[in-house]
Amino acid sequence: MIKKRLVVKNGSYTNKDGQEKTNWLVIGHEHEHSEFGTFYTLDAHINLAAIPRKEGDTRVIVNAYDVDDKKSFKGDNNDVPF
Repeated sequence: MIKKRLVVKNGSYTNKDGQEKTNWLVIGHEHEHSEFGTFYTLDAHINLAAIPRKEGDTRVIVNAYDVDDKKSFKGDNNDVPF
């Protein structure tokens, strides 16, 4: 069962009211399984080197949000089929 969405900041945009908003990209999920415990899946098409980060930093900051949070993220709710 998917417990959390793994998301990264992927730029920003201005909404129709002129407010700057963060564009979030779902890159994977945290799963909980009765037999395997907690594990993570990353979408295979994600190139972490292309994600914006601080100049000179080689790390990508990943946030984890509960699936039932009411935030709107792009992505799906597919679970690993086992």
